[in-house]
Amino acid sequence: MTYSTRSHLTDYASLGIHFGPFHLLPQRHLLLKHGQPVNLGSRALALLIALASRPGELLHKHQLLDIAWPRLVVEECNLRTQIKTLRRALGDDDSFYIATAAGQGYRFVAPTWFDREAVVKQPVVLGVYGCRHCGGAAMLPRFTQAGLQNS
Repeated sequence: MTYSTRSHLTDYASLGIHFGPFHLLPQRHLLLKHGQPVNLGSRALALLIALASRPGELLHKHQLLDIAWPRLVVEECNLRTQIKTLRRALGDDDSFYIATAAGQGYRFVAPTWFDREAVVKQPVVLGVYGCRHCGGAAMLPRFTQAGLQNS
């Protein structure tokens, strides 16, 4: 099975992913530690995005190979090297972030939380309309897409 470089991403991949002192921004292909960029190669970062966007889920070796090396045939030792590089960058000597499932693959095991980038859309609020029975309500301001209007 072949995965595109983006097909491994879940809905969480459009979110910022926090774990420990790290903030992973998948859309920007960026990892921050205490707000400072962490220097990672593109393959290690692609693996981290795949793992962290599916916390707790086992990703098999062949899936991870397809993610980091799309349309290429490489040995599993390349995957192990990238995971080792990733663990070194995370300071993950005790497998706190990435757990190995021997002979199967890897899973992201650290507690994570997700945030969305704030997208503020102008709300559409229907105005308060008065009727002949409630005389004063028609005098309240109405909020519309264009802004505040006085009645």
